[in-house]
Amino acid sequence: MEFSDVLARLKPAELSTTESQRRSPSLYEALEEFYRLAEKVGKVGFRAAQGSEMISARIGDIGKVIEDQVAAREEDLRRERMRIGDLEGERDRVVQALVEVMDLASAAAGAVRRELGPEAGERFRLLQDQMVSSCERAGLSQTARVGQQHDPEFHEAIEEIETDQLPARSIAEVIRQGYRFHGKPVRIAKVTVSK
Repeated sequence: MEFSDVLARLKPAELSTTESQRRSPSLYEALEEFYRLAEKVGKVGFRAAQGSEMISARIGDIGKVIEDQVAAREEDLRRERMRIGDLEGERDRVVQALVEVMDLASAAAGAVRRELGPEAGERFRLLQDQMVSSCERAGLSQTARVGQQHDPEFHEAIEEIETDQLPARSIAEVIRQGYRFHGKPVRIAKVTVSK
């Protein structure tokens, strides 16, 4: 129902007669003016209500667009996290493969020294040193050396030996080399430690 309909119902029937105009012309004019103003206010209010509905609808549309964009960004972020996880998994596999290659090179150096003599063993050791250096530049480094202080984060002491050639708690022998990748342990070294 429109505001003008409501006003028409409220307007006394006697205001529309000429008799009431003759009896009290100023009251009649004041009431007529009141009803004209009330009708204008009603139209403005009606337009404002329509505008408010349009604004609410537009805000709802904008909210939906924002929700869709947020959902799309969340999906992009989820995919990026999965991709990073896949890359980290690949990196870990490559690092483990390099550790195996380094172990094989170390074992081969000993075999070459035993089978082909010290000169061939020295040449192979130089090749092994180059491999170690290349791995270190990539962030993969060995964690154990004879004479180095025992560090439980990187070394597992499998035996303690008596020696006066090394300070206490120093690595006396590297049984299995350990590695770290950018400072984080990849494999713990197995070592013997001086008492």
